[in-house]
Amino acid sequence: MGKTVLRFILSLLALAGCSTSEVFNEGGGNEGKVFVIDNARFGIRSDKTNARATTDGINRAIETAKEEGYEVVKFAAGDYLISCENPWWDLPRDGIFLCSKMTFDLGTARFFAEPTDNPCT
Repeated sequence: MGKTVLRFILSLLALAGCSTSEVFNEGGGNEGKVFVIDNARFGIRSDKTNARATTDGINRAIETAKEEGYEVVKFAAGDYLISCENPWWDLPRDGIFLCSKMTFDLGTARFFAEPTDNPCT
């Protein structure tokens, strides 16, 4: 497996700001409901362009869903270009950060790592 692919996978599997012991929906709320990401609201492109804005927007959407107590996040169909610019030996600080206790429904969404000049990413 190439370093770029491995780096992308590690970035996708990283947990950011989500404790594994965190209890979602304490006291009721949106459990069982699906948070459908509104790409326009979060500045997300699904046409394989603008990796930085897309990556940041997806992370904002996931954080919003978490804060609102959703357990399922659904992506619209499309091709998403994701920015992953960290050296492969670092812990992920870029890419998509998933939260524990959430389901990510990709449906027909496809994710692509943005090409870089750095052979280690």
